[in-house]
Amino acid sequence: MENVLDSPAWHALNTRNRGLSFGNDKARYFDRAVSPFAAIQEISDENFQILFNAVDHESTILFMTPVETDIPSCWKKLHLVKGIQMVWDTSATMGEVTMSLKPLTYEHVPQMVELTKLT
Repeated sequence: MENVLDSPAWHALNTRNRGLSFGNDKARYFDRAVSPFAAIQEISDENFQILFNAVDHESTILFMTPVETDIPSCWKKLHLVKGIQMVWDTSATMGEVTMSLKPLTYEHVPQMVELTKLT
């Protein structure tokens, strides 16, 4: 993989979130309680098969690629969603912060839970 953004899921599964994932150096997937994303190190029938053999077939898997890809017949494709990845490749200067910041504490948990229910 040349760029982290070529496969953000693969990057996440192999870096800071590795402890939340399962698999090997060719195919990884998140614990279902964490995320439906799965990824393979390189697009190949062999790696798709490795992933297929590893995952729970009762769950839905979300798989993304930077290019249109033929999905092997062992998989059941439910939906294809085309997307656009936007990248900001210049630096930005942060303006002056004009509001006070307040650290979140346990008293804010109910508000955070309510907010997550909206998404």
